[in-house]
Amino acid sequence: MELDMFKIENYSLKRRMQIVAGLGIVFLVLALALFWYMEITGIKPSDQATILTIFTVVVAALLYLIATYIGNIGMARANILVAGIQNIKKGDLTQKVSISGKSDFSWMAFELDNARKNVANLVHTLVGGVTQLEAATQNMSTISKQTAEGVMTQQAETGQVATAMNEMAASVQEVARTAKGAADAAHNADVEAKAGKQVVIEAMGAIDSLANEVEKAAETLNNLETDIGNIGAIVDVIRGITEQTNL
Repeated sequence: MELDMFKIENYSLKRRMQIVAGLGIVFLVLALALFWYMEITGIKPSDQATILTIFTVVVAALLYLIATYIGNIGMARANILVAGIQNIKKGDLTQKVSISGKSDFSWMAFELDNARKNVANLVHTLVGGVTQLEAATQNMSTISKQTAEGVMTQQAETGQVATAMNEMAASVQEVARTAKGAADAAHNADVEAKAGKQVVIEAMGAIDSLANEVEKAAETLNNLETDIGNIGAIVDVIRGITEQTNL
């Protein structure tokens, strides 16, 4: 594990460029040293040119291979990041984004994976909220249906109450008419009772007058009887006188 720290892919991009630049400087120094060596050793200029050309080609090839290797490492890791971003774009939040090492790409992969986790948690929370919202909507629909049924029942009961009130009003009106008829009958009975009372009073007055007349007639009869008795006595006196006088 400690040797991984010295792998070139574990360095940042800036650090890798510095390494390439450093190698270029080293090769340049070596080229100068080689040129100086050839000068002091008396090598022919034509041979020096050949040696320097070969050295330059070898150094350029080495630098190209090193740069290609570093570029391939960066390209592979960039492809991993691009694949992770495309998975997130497609909605696949289950694919982990991870790049080993401690390079810039490793740091970007770590941050991208954290973003993926946060988005996945957010989606999970939203799905849970949508599920709860659907359940609440279903409950609200059930409550609305029950409320509508209750309103319909209340309307039916209200209609029944209105019908009962109308019937009661009709009954009250009938009772009022009956009461008015009873009051009229009572009034008529009172009037007739008063009239009957007046008739009775008048009849009693007539009876009293008749009794007085009868009483007067009885007195007259008594007087007449007395007068008849007196007349009989007179007739007896006259008869006695006649007998005495032989008339």
